[in-house]
Amino acid sequence: MKPKDMNDEMTWYLNIATVFNVLGKRNESIALFKQLEEVATEKDKEFIQNSIRFVQEQ
Repeated sequence: MKPKDMNDEMTWYLNIATVFNVLGKRNESIALFKQLEEVATEKDKEFIQNSIRFVQEQ
């Protein structure tokens, strides 16, 4: 299923970044989160930054 808008696309990428983290691919997860951070709104940036910190602290 193709994303219908930017929010759907960001959700898809957030899910992929989460899967990378679960699989132990933390560098890939952080890289994807950082790409998302570049296009995110201010509200979303805070969530993404918190996600990056969470992955780094594991």
